[in-house]
Amino acid sequence: MLKFNWFKKREKPKTWTYEHHNVCKELWSKPQVNWDGMLLGCCVNANKNFGINVFETGLERAVSSDLYVYTKKMLQGKVPGIEASPCFHCYLYQQMVKNNDYFTEEEIQELLDNKNKCF
Repeated sequence: MLKFNWFKKREKPKTWTYEHHNVCKELWSKPQVNWDGMLLGCCVNANKNFGINVFETGLERAVSSDLYVYTKKMLQGKVPGIEASPCFHCYLYQQMVKNNDYFTEEEIQELLDNKNKCF
C-alpha cells in the first residue's frame, strides 16, 4: 500500500506573534464580512460581529463605527479591552494582553502603505 504524506503537520511558530500579524491585521487591510453582510473583522471570528451590516451601511461607514475603531485601538494597546468587541474573547487578543505585545504605530503604517499593492 502506498502512503502519501500530503498533509504534513505545519511547524507551529515559536511565538504567537506570527499569527496576530497575519490575522488581526485584517481589521486594517481586509475587513471580513459574513455571508449575511455582518462585519466580522477578521477570518478567525465566526461567533460575534460588530453589529453592523455592510450591505446596508457600506464598508466605509461600517469600519468607521465606534466599536470597530475602538477595537483597533484595543489591538494597539491604546485602550482597555471591552466585552462588546468581538476580539475581546479571542485567543489572539488574549495573547496580546498576556504578552503586552500589541500592534505598533510603525506596523500599522506599513500595513496601510502596502494596503493597495498587488502581490
